[in-house]
Amino acid sequence: AEAQKLLEFYFGDSNLRADRFLQRERKKSPQGWVAFDILKTFKKLSAATDGDVELMIEGARASSDLAVSEDGESVGRVKELPVVDDSATRTVYVEGIGEAAQVEDLEKVMGEYGKICYVSIPRITVSESHVSETGQHEPQRVVRKSMGYCFVEFSVAEDANKAAKAGGDGGVVLQGNALRVMAKSAWEKSKQDFKNQQKSQRAVKSEQGFERAHGAMVRFEGGRGPLSRLEMREAFEAFAPVANTDLSDVREGEEAKGYVRFETPAGARLCVHHMKDRGQRLGGAKISVGILSIAEEKDYIVSCGAAHAQASTGADSHKATDTKSGHFTSGVLVSFRTKPDTPSTVDYRSLRKAISAVDKVEFLEYDGSSHSGCARMSSASGAVKVCGAFQDAQGGEGSQPSDRERNGAM
Repeated sequence: AEAQKLLEFYFGDSNLRADRFLQRERKKSPQGWVAFDILKTFKKLSAATDGDVELMIEGARASSDLAVSEDGESVGRVKELPVVDDSATRTVYVEGIGEAAQVEDLEKVMGEYGKICYVSIPRITVSESHVSETGQHEPQRVVRKSMGYCFVEFSVAEDANKAAKAGGDGGVVLQGNALRVMAKSAWEKSKQDFKNQQKSQRAVKSEQGFERAHGAMVRFEGGRGPLSRLEMREAFEAFAPVANTDLSDVREGEEAKGYVRFETPAGARLCVHHMKDRGQRLGGAKISVGILSIAEEKDYIVSCGAAHAQASTGADSHKATDTKSGHFTSGVLVSFRTKPDTPSTVDYRSLRKAISAVDKVEFLEYDGSSHSGCARMSSASGAVKVCGAFQDAQGGEGSQPSDRERNGAM
């Protein structure tokens, strides 16, 4: 009986659709036969029959769903696998089964409502401490625990409906616990409703955060493709910390355009000021930059959808403070120019090494064609040190650094 049950499960609609190994074996035979020599390697079937092929053959012949080949060496389905998968209409969602629930427990309880084809219990792997009978702590054990719910597939939809009705009335009980049972379609609808509710709540939070977060998003146009998100992010992060980026797909030679959200409005203003001042280039072409108005920002987020709104306005909108509040550290940016006779192919790593020798560098950008660059230091005091070191190396007194920017020369 156990061999018959296992074979019917292996060749059943639900398992066979997902079992790639059996699918490959069936394709080796025009009739879809699978040799018993192959099946006896299946651990559960081998354990149930002690590896005795004759018991497997008896189990297959006792089933109305299976057929044994004339030579008695293979087994296959009586009916072909249906082209249309209607398993969803025959499946119920069961909740409250407990961590230790086993397939056999569910088959026994749910089997009262009809023939069961498949039971799927999602599990998680956890490590547990164990104390022996003598009170000594033993090494942690890795165990698989149920996530508290499962899916049960019946052979016909009518049986699934009966189980769902019984579960809705509190009539399905497992180990003293009343189970919640519903049709899989009803569960999927409930799940989607929950997602929509979360989506709506995020959209409301995003709308409420516009006034506080406004001014942190910058739009740019004019770069030349191909341009990667990494290249774009590095260019903008030279001025202030970036929260996220949005870059349109561009081919080689095409104009690039995109959006950059800084962690603070102060960072966005600082970036736009310096990029305009130095004629920032991306992909070898000059770009234009500007901060989005609140109306433009709302239009952008609406166009991306509510799901993108959370990422765009940012769950960290409470961080959107001005420079005066101290969230964005002012005075850490050092802009510099190399001497006119410096080769345009100067090694980027050499520049970073030279500046890092004075103080820690968070980010560095350098444009050899204009002999200009920008370094963001880890602290305002570090920026002062770097500026002073450059001026000493130059042999003159350069201009005093401002609150937002330090200037130096190499």
